[in-house]
Amino acid sequence: MAVPRGPKAKVSDEPLPWRPRGSESERFAQFCRKFLRVVDGHDVGKPLIIRDWQKDLVASVLDADPVPRLAAWMMPRGQGKSSLLAALSVYKMFTSEPGGSVVCCARTQDQAGILFGIARDYVETSPELKARCQVGRVRLYIPRNRTDFQCLVSEPESLEGLNFSFCALDELGVTPRETIDVLLLA
Repeated sequence: MAVPRGPKAKVSDEPLPWRPRGSESERFAQFCRKFLRVVDGHDVGKPLIIRDWQKDLVASVLDADPVPRLAAWMMPRGQGKSSLLAALSVYKMFTSEPGGSVVCCARTQDQAGILFGIARDYVETSPELKARCQVGRVRLYIPRNRTDFQCLVSEPESLEGLNFSFCALDELGVTPRETIDVLLLA
């Protein structure tokens, strides 16, 4: 089935109604609580509250000086890695400098699609975010800051030449070393 092409829906260029305070990780937690809703499982529809251990993970990256070029979180299945990465990706997209590019990568298109799908659900279930973002099947775009969010397969050849401002890589343990090298050099 062909994907409809053509003009994208007009969205608001108003800034988000939000005055964040504190460290970057605290602002991330505030963003989640104010704009994101749990999209699956327990507490579905309620504000996404970042747990202390999740905030500690995010702080290890966002609050570091200097911010690391590469950070990895290793956790077993079912701990909310994909949801946390999706929330962080949406936050980075909405708080990016103009012209930012947020990408999520995973070993397979299906796995990358899971992360992207969660991020898209976060945007679509938030009236404030949805009003400011063009939501597509494989891309989110915010005209106000010219920032997009895309989902990519972590094959080195397809990632060459990327210029992203934030990359979330899911399933690092099964990602080829060549892919990690390409992402580090992007």
